[in-house]
Amino acid sequence: MKHTITKVRVLGQEIPVCEWLPEGGPTLVFLHGFGRHPAQYGMVHALARDHGFRVLAPFLYPNNSLAEPPRSFRACIALTRAVVRELENEGELLSGYNVIGHSTGGGVAQCLADATPRPGAILALNPVLPVTYGPWGFLARSACITGNQLLGRTGPALRGWALTLRHGGTMLANLVRKLDATWALAANLSRLQLQEYRLLYDSWGQRGVRFDVPTAIFQSRHDEFFRVPEDLRAWMGLVFEKFELRQLRDVRGHEWPLMHPNLAAQKVSAWLVARSLSKSTESLVQLTA
Repeated sequence: MKHTITKVRVLGQEIPVCEWLPEGGPTLVFLHGFGRHPAQYGMVHALARDHGFRVLAPFLYPNNSLAEPPRSFRACIALTRAVVRELENEGELLSGYNVIGHSTGGGVAQCLADATPRPGAILALNPVLPVTYGPWGFLARSACITGNQLLGRTGPALRGWALTLRHGGTMLANLVRKLDATWALAANLSRLQLQEYRLLYDSWGQRGVRFDVPTAIFQSRHDEFFRVPEDLRAWMGLVFEKFELRQLRDVRGHEWPLMHPNLAAQKVSAWLVARSLSKSTESLVQLTA
């Protein structure tokens, strides 16, 4: 399915935004992973083509063609918030939209519960989580991801080869275009702690608040980058009243949304539909109470 690309101007620079199915159903904002481009995700195409979602996907982390690409997790969140607000100002986004993020985008998505306009649900796919290695560790694990994909260990080998041959060179060129910015963001993400989700909300004036936005993390087996901390539920419970963690057994690897696009779209759509039905039921109960 073809998509269009427009640009929104925020914080003094123009941000590319991809859009699928502009006349579609519920709006979904998709946030991509580190160095990836939204159009590389077959999952996004399937969400529009097969499940009827209208998808808006800004190119952000890191987009080194930007005048000032984000150099920290906090900067990624601030830039995303500004893009979301500008999309609302331009009449492209209404309250109640859904947010889906993968990897870096998944971590950012979890910090948008109080964004303007307010999202209706947030789903993070293998989001960035605390690690014990530095930016060099990211490089080594990136090579491991590519190797696993090419050998068919995390999905169809043909898809792994296609991703590498079609997008590998462009992705590498983008990352090295402003190498200092790429390195700064990788170094910052390698120091991220779960407590930062809570601290970020506190610093934005939401101290002690728990958000009622339905939120979930879908984590696959054998994520080459991240492991689920034992205290993840406890920390996320400090921020969200409705938090769910699903550890998936039918997919492997950090980039499963790219390697299993149709299955990923099915899982995302099913979760969003279930949340919508749950919200409708809650509203009906309130009306009849």
